[in-house]
Amino acid sequence: MNLALISVSALTLAVLISCVSRLNVGVLSVALAWIVGVYIGGLPVNTVMAGFPSQLFLTLAGVTLLFAMAQSNGTLAQLTHHAVRLCRGNAGTIPIMFFLLGAALASMGPGNIATAALLTPIAMATATRAGIPLFLMAIMVGNGANSGALSPFAPTGIIVNGIMAKNGLPGHETAAYLYNLGYKSGEKVPGTDYPMGTPHAMDIGLKFNNVTPSTFLMGDRPERLVASHNMAELWATFARTSRPAAAGQPAWPAYDLTRRATYRIDAQCTVIDDRNRAEREMWRDLGFV
Repeated sequence: MNLALISVSALTLAVLISCVSRLNVGVLSVALAWIVGVYIGGLPVNTVMAGFPSQLFLTLAGVTLLFAMAQSNGTLAQLTHHAVRLCRGNAGTIPIMFFLLGAALASMGPGNIATAALLTPIAMATATRAGIPLFLMAIMVGNGANSGALSPFAPTGIIVNGIMAKNGLPGHETAAYLYNLGYKSGEKVPGTDYPMGTPHAMDIGLKFNNVTPSTFLMGDRPERLVASHNMAELWATFARTSRPAAAGQPAWPAYDLTRRATYRIDAQCTVIDDRNRAEREMWRDLGFV
């Protein structure tokens, strides 16, 4: 049997066992890697051990221990308390503050998953006392934590930076590309005459160029085929070269604070500079930007 297939099967086995037992999936995976690599694949022990991400392991262990101590000794609660006090009783700004807290904590090293786990209990308690919808607070904490996931100190950022360096693509860690999905489905909300427009999750089919047969969200407009091809090609070239591009479409500039370019993806893509200028200036005038 192919060694790659055996490795994937071993990984699947480890995940399944972790779902039905309390056995640590990491320890089990290390044991399976040894069995598959050394005894089945005949690889040298040093080769198998070289695959262990020691730098990432030490980062995760150290940062997790540090923030666990910060939580147990009350430091995290005090930090959150002072951050909420800065909102001066304005319930509308408290979710924004927790978004910023999530982003800052995740960027320091714990990453998005650990940050969400540490911050959510405090955020939910604060939301209950302030009369803030729990769903709104959950969204703000989750998105804030995710925004710091690619920090060079966070686990995800370490992995991504390492892969980019290995593939000869260093220097693009801070490049960001903003897009807006311009394709409209043409369908209407059931029971109304209100256009469906661009509903949430419609972009999933477009990204994978999977729009035939037509679906309720996607609609049956023929333009969906071209829009889907464009989006799939943009994502594929971004994964391959770190610069999104599609044949016959305008160049997609990286986002910066001068141009603030948004790439609108449709059958014919366009670049819109400073698309949300009015909203941004409103938030600036209110003192939030």
